[in-house]
This record gives sequence, C-alpha cells and structure tokens, in this order.
Amino acid sequence: MKPHELYRPILKIPEGSCGAFRVRHLHVASGARLNTANLRCMALGGQPSEPVRFRKPVHFHELSEHGGVWMTDKPDEQAQANRLVSGLRGTVLVGGLGLGYGATRLAQQPQVDNVVIVERSEEVIRLVWRHLPRRERLKMDLVHDDLFAFLRRGPLEHECPRTYDHAYYDIWGGDGEDTFFHYVVPLLQLSIGRVGFRPRCWNEDVMRGQLRYSLLGLLGVPLTHLATAGHTEYTGNIFHDWKVPFVRWLLAKPRTAPARMREANRYVRTFGERPLPEELLRLCQPSELANQADHVGAR
Repeated sequence: MKPHELYRPILKIPEGSCGAFRVRHLHVASGARLNTANLRCMALGGQPSEPVRFRKPVHFHELSEHGGVWMTDKPDEQAQANRLVSGLRGTVLVGGLGLGYGATRLAQQPQVDNVVIVERSEEVIRLVWRHLPRRERLKMDLVHDDLFAFLRRGPLEHECPRTYDHAYYDIWGGDGEDTFFHYVVPLLQLSIGRVGFRPRCWNEDVMRGQLRYSLLGLLGVPLTHLATAGHTEYTGNIFHDWKVPFVRWLLAKPRTAPARMREANRYVRTFGERPLPEELLRLCQPSELANQADHVGAR
C-alpha cells in the first residue's frame, strides 16, 4: 500500500467545542508533503520517517484543551499508533479515548475481539465517541473513569473483564522524562498481573531514548567520583534516583566497557517493567502538574 493510501484520514469527527476541549480540522492541500516522524522522534526513538503526499485535499483532526494540543491524527501520529497496536489480539485495554484513532485501528484488526476504552473526560467523550465508525464501535466498550483509579480498584464484573490480553496507553500529550516517570512507569506497575503482555505506550521509545543519553553520560565518569559524589544514595529526586541501582551495579566489581554498555542499554530498556524498590516506587506516581506542563504544543 502506498503512503498516501496508508495514512489517509479514517475519522470523520465534526469540528466542535465542549468545555475546555476542542476538535478542529487540519486542512492539507493536494501535493503538500507530510512526514511520518519528526527529527526528534527519529533521533531519540529510532522512528522511521517517510514522506506522504495526497493527490487530493484532505483534512485531519486535532484535539486540544485550553489551546494545548493533546493529539492529532496526522500521518506521524498515525504511524506511531499503527506500530503500537499492530499484532495485538484478544481483549485490549485502551487508556485514553482521544480522537479514537488507536481504538479504531484496533477494532479493525480481526484478531482483536474487544476494545475496552477508559476515558476520564466527559467532554472528550461527547465530542468524539458517537462519531467513531459504527462498525468498529461494535467491538468497543467505553468506560468513563480515570485510568489510574480504574487499574487500582479493578472494574466491576458487569462492565468488562478483570484481566486483559494487551493494553495500549496514551493519556499524555508530551514525551519528556517527566511524563515517563509520572505516567508510563506507574501504568506499567499497575498493569502487572492485570495485563497479560507488556503494555504499549505512546512514544515510550522517545522517552527511553532520553534516559539512555542521560545514563550513558555516567559511563564516562571515573568510578571513584561516582562512589564519592552521592550517585549511590537515594535523594528523593526521581531524575537522580532512577540511576542509583545501575550505579551500585557499576561499582560492585570491575566491568569491561562492553559489559557496562550492555547493562546500561538493558537497564534503560526495562526500567519500570518489574516491581520497583520502594524508594523509586513512591517517586513514580501520577502527577497532573507534570503532564499539564509537558504536553502543551508537544504534538
């Protein structure tokens, strides 16, 4: 399938506002060039980019709150969602309705039986839900709730299953380290025992790319300095403390440079997937302020 066919708009949501939220159309002229990834996502997340041009004028959608963009369904965000929902099957938990693109793509996959969407904003539900494709909505169940609260207490038996085969989370607008520690990590922790396979999170690869650069910087620091400069002690600052287990491993015994590099990459790749030490767990909690400060204009 050619790019202009793969990334054509699949949603038909009218423009409108509800409370602080707004859906507006983004008009693209015929022949205009769009890309499936920007430079930041390419550099930090390794996301591939290809040009997309449409033979006819098209319009995409943008969801914003107080003027800050939460998401769009332009080709770059389509590509990001497509990669994450591809191959999922069975019953899939979706964190965040947004424009409904990810949920719609999931429902289009024959191996997906049920899509359970948790959305906390009544305004977003009013703007989007009834305009999603009717055929795909037959596979969907919508729960008006906060995702963190939903995962903590467990759903009611009559609403949806207590465990899920897969999960796809996208309840943030930015992809900085703050979002990683206060949204991605808590959701990964809450999903242990509730979701069969590791959840997939929007632009987590970009966030972990930032962590990787931060951690690799420590490999150039003399070990004697790491041991005496407070790098082995928890301080209550997550941006420092998440590195402490790795530094302690680094100082435990002599390591070759390749071994240190391999462990650094593994540590970044898997941080938050397994139960965390209490010192880190209490710092990785949802933060409304973190997301609001991070998301405006990020997408």
